[in-house]
Amino acid sequence: MAIFDQEDLIRQDAEKMRRKQYVYANDNEEPTKEKTFFSSKRKEKKPKLKKARKVAKTFLDITSIRDIAENGAFILENGFMDMEQIQSSDLKYVSEGEAEALIDRLSTFFKLYKYDFIFMGMNYPTYTSTQQQYWHTILKKKRKEFGNDYFLIPSIKQKIQKLIDVEKEDSDQEYYIIYFAVDEKDYKEKQKLIRQHLNVKRESISIDKKMDILFKIYNQNSKIMNR
Repeated sequence: MAIFDQEDLIRQDAEKMRRKQYVYANDNEEPTKEKTFFSSKRKEKKPKLKKARKVAKTFLDITSIRDIAENGAFILENGFMDMEQIQSSDLKYVSEGEAEALIDRLSTFFKLYKYDFIFMGMNYPTYTSTQQQYWHTILKKKRKEFGNDYFLIPSIKQKIQKLIDVEKEDSDQEYYIIYFAVDEKDYKEKQKLIRQHLNVKRESISIDKKMDILFKIYNQNSKIMNR
């Protein structure tokens, strides 16, 4: 007795032939990748755009200064601010007694003045245009009187060139103290204390100069012009 029926064998052979024909018919088609859990299509992540920082639009957005008082002090949101110019001294060119007196005076100020303040130095360009103009006038006069062969002409030219070099390379330094007060009474007391114990200039700093100093503070690469 046969294990498989004849009709079952015929049906199995027909099924095999049908499968082979299906494979041959799809040979020219591009093979598709078998999908698995790890090969599933993922959405591409778009780069996140950084939020632009808010930029201060005006000077009032970056400072607490709101106005200028009649006496030249700056009115702040919560008080006053002002500055005094300090008369500096080069310790290399003063006597030993004068140097000790200057140091003692500054030390006394530090002991008495227990409030916030800022010492600040400012470099100014050295201007020699007036001196240059003077020597150019002398040079022109001597050439007119004695001609180009006058023996002092090389010396005058040398002086003019030296003044040009000084203006290009050198700078003048000035020093200031900036102080703060909560009200008008506090402002006057601190101003008096500073003027008593620091070697400040008698004349007050002009408003234009104060504005230039502030501009320099907030714009470090700028040049300050008013003296």
